[in-house]
Amino acid sequence: MKKSSVMLSHIGVWLLLIFSVAAQAFDMASYEAKLIKEVNQAELQYQRQVAKVSKSRQPILNELSSLEVELIELRQQLLGQTRAQDDAYLSVQAMEQRLSQWQEQNRYIFNLLMRHSGNQQGSPLALVHGELTSIGGKLAPSWHPGKAIASNGALVTGQILRLGPLGYLHHDNQLSILNMQGADKHKVAEISLTLTVDETFPRSLPVDITGNRAITIEANHKSWYERINQGGFWVFPILAMGLLAFAVAVFKAWQLRGQPKPDCGFISRYLADGVLPLADGWQALLVAKAEQHQGCGSDAMADYLHQYLLTIKAKQEKGMALIAATAAVAPLMGLLGTVGGMIQTFEMMNLFGNQDSSVLSGGISEALVTTELGLVVAIPALLLHAWLSRKHQGVLSQLEADAGLLCQLGDR
Repeated sequence: MKKSSVMLSHIGVWLLLIFSVAAQAFDMASYEAKLIKEVNQAELQYQRQVAKVSKSRQPILNELSSLEVELIELRQQLLGQTRAQDDAYLSVQAMEQRLSQWQEQNRYIFNLLMRHSGNQQGSPLALVHGELTSIGGKLAPSWHPGKAIASNGALVTGQILRLGPLGYLHHDNQLSILNMQGADKHKVAEISLTLTVDETFPRSLPVDITGNRAITIEANHKSWYERINQGGFWVFPILAMGLLAFAVAVFKAWQLRGQPKPDCGFISRYLADGVLPLADGWQALLVAKAEQHQGCGSDAMADYLHQYLLTIKAKQEKGMALIAATAAVAPLMGLLGTVGGMIQTFEMMNLFGNQDSSVLSGGISEALVTTELGLVVAIPALLLHAWLSRKHQGVLSQLEADAGLLCQLGDR
């Protein structure tokens, strides 16, 4: 009995455990189904929110783009207005600065007039009035005997006419224009230009309105021979190369002119008729060369004609290298002469100082003569070389085409 009761108690415990586990499993299954349902509902709600956001996103993006474009336009307008304000401010500053300069000039002129009027014991208006009344007397012609310095350094005596800032010297039926700049009663004027007149005194007088500048420029004008002499040693090789290249170019041009113009149908007519027309030139010589080797085979004929074309090409290119070398070397020789002249100029400045800028400018201008001469020689040489090369290439191309047709004589 006691064993059976124990077994029943164990069975009851096991049954209780089984029922409790089954109840828990049932609760877990229901809870899992509830969770799955909630997850599905949340996912559905999320998809609805995503669709709603996607639907409202495009209008927001369009509005944002339009706002960005409007912002860019407003920035450009602001930048333009800022620039306009800056320009207006700068123009106002420039006008104020110009007004200040005019006021300073006005004060300076007024102070000068006051100082001069104080020395003259008079008012500025009286001083100006006196100067205006004296202009007529200063412009009135005045004659007096005097002397002037000629271009050779000799003193010339005659009658001097003063017309304001102008001065003339009449002597021995010659009228000389005087350089009155800096000339006073203690300094003799220099003669700028001398003209021969037939009358005792001409009725009209020449006037240099440039203030003696035109006469000075004309007096300093140098011919090509004088400019070439300034170039020094390197002028002579440049001129020698230029003359030699020009002579070769003339000879090559005469050689081309002595040859008849290539005829494109010359060889075709000869091969069709079998009769060589009366003609001279490189085409006729090419046909004669082909007839000498007629029947030797097309390959051998091609070799003979090719050798003859090489001979013609060598004759054409003879002397062309000299023209090309002149076009390339002449500027370099001119540059070499310029460098030598510049070195000599700076050495002279180092020895005697550089107080006068005309010494430096004169030395540089003389040094650049060789560069100018080198370019004067090189540019025509380059053009002549290009023209002759084009002519020779045209003739040689036609002869090569004729040689290709004449190879047929090798099989006859």
